[in-house]
Amino acid sequence: MILQKLVDELKETCGIGIPYHMNMIYTNRAQTTLPLQIYLPVGAKSPMWCTATGKLYLSQLSTTSRMKILQGLPLDKFTKNTITDIDALNAELDRIADTGIGIDNEEFISEMVAVAVPILDKKSRYLASLYLHAPTIRVSLDDLLTHVPRLQKAAQDVQTLVYDLQS
Repeated sequence: MILQKLVDELKETCGIGIPYHMNMIYTNRAQTTLPLQIYLPVGAKSPMWCTATGKLYLSQLSTTSRMKILQGLPLDKFTKNTITDIDALNAELDRIADTGIGIDNEEFISEMVAVAVPILDKKSRYLASLYLHAPTIRVSLDDLLTHVPRLQKAAQDVQTLVYDLQS
């Protein structure tokens, strides 16, 4: 319901991703009705180092944990924008940690941009990433970034739902 309402408002695909081994896995998704779409179904796995959801997750880790994971990732180049240098990626993750907003600027899939915000537990620890993605033929990364406040509100709504289930 929360995701579908978000998609109805923003007109682009939204979903939730969680860390799974050395990937991110999409657990929930609401698809846009617009004809041009990026299809990443529930259950699909994506690399951590070049997706908005994955980079957001990595940015939340301690320096030691983050470096241990980064050194174990293959850092394959998916597009011309994929960051494959550990130092450059670490700097990007520091920027994401400062803003709390994960970004994918055509790093995983060419001509797709994405933003992600964290879903947190009661102690403000990372649980999952709430994302919004779209093809660049329709929107830019800057366009998606204007929706961050709405994504953050939806993430809070999901958090409230999780808290209620835990009570």
